[in-house]
Amino acid sequence: MTERREVFDVVVLGAGAAGIAAVIAAATNGANTLLIDAGPMPGGESMSGTPALGCLSSSGEWTVGGIARRLFEQCAEYDGPTSMPPTQPSSVVPCPN
Repeated sequence: MTERREVFDVVVLGAGAAGIAAVIAAATNGANTLLIDAGPMPGGESMSGTPALGCLSSSGEWTVGGIARRLFEQCAEYDGPTSMPPTQPSSVVPCPN
């Protein structure tokens, strides 16, 4: 196994609302960032009972993306997780067109 080392300008511990805001602000301003969380998905307490990836129209198209969806898209660039772990059926909520 090859050891991979990177240097980060900003490391944020905790992927709750404040951690996500901090890492996005730092990255937007050009910092090389790393976001670390002990939980299975970003969002912290703000994800309790909230559809993390947004919601679908009755035709199955995404109508709202959400910050978690953006993070998963960026994780895919590094072979990271691209979806949430299985949870209750309410993880994806149909929305009217």
